[in-house]
Amino acid sequence: DPGVYFYNQYAQRELQQTKGEMDRMIDWAEDAEKRAQGDPAGLRHAQNYKNTAVQYARRAKEQEDQLARIVPIETVGRERSAEALARGAMFALEAEKAKGLNKDGKNPLFIAPENIFPEMGYGSHPEELKQLIQKSRDVLQEKLWDNKKHAPTREGANLGVHSEDDAIKKAQDHIKATFDIGHLNTWRKYFQGSDEDFKKWLLQ
Repeated sequence: DPGVYFYNQYAQRELQQTKGEMDRMIDWAEDAEKRAQGDPAGLRHAQNYKNTAVQYARRAKEQEDQLARIVPIETVGRERSAEALARGAMFALEAEKAKGLNKDGKNPLFIAPENIFPEMGYGSHPEELKQLIQKSRDVLQEKLWDNKKHAPTREGANLGVHSEDDAIKKAQDHIKATFDIGHLNTWRKYFQGSDEDFKKWLLQ
């Protein structure tokens, strides 16, 4: 992600500047202590430099923490969207059970996000929508099945999950997608190629 790369470079420079100032204050403090030779005023100057160095050290730690948290907005958006979709699917599962629906397992109550116009942001491109559905199913599966314990979660057990395969199937059955061909056709104005190439891309 270009944005993440350039911000990372900027943040790295800011961090190095902060550390440089911290080291400078430490050097000044040591020099002031040597020159003070026990003089209270000189020692106060040295202590002021030390206090400033501590402030720079704290700032450097905050900057390092910020650097460690930098991730592409696409990743953050996908994770938050997947979590929201998984919660929606969990609600569908609970409603299905409460109302006695889908007893034969053939007509599940599901959520189905739709591919939108290209200008509307993440999820409009077919590959993005596919990734979002897959991620959402993974999140829902984790809400139903505990891989570490090899057992259903409390919510999973309450919804009739007895195995990992059950959790996978419920995730697949309750999170799907609505694929609007009309919306997909709006990608033509951004497509580099002939009409025939675009048709082949649509059918991939």
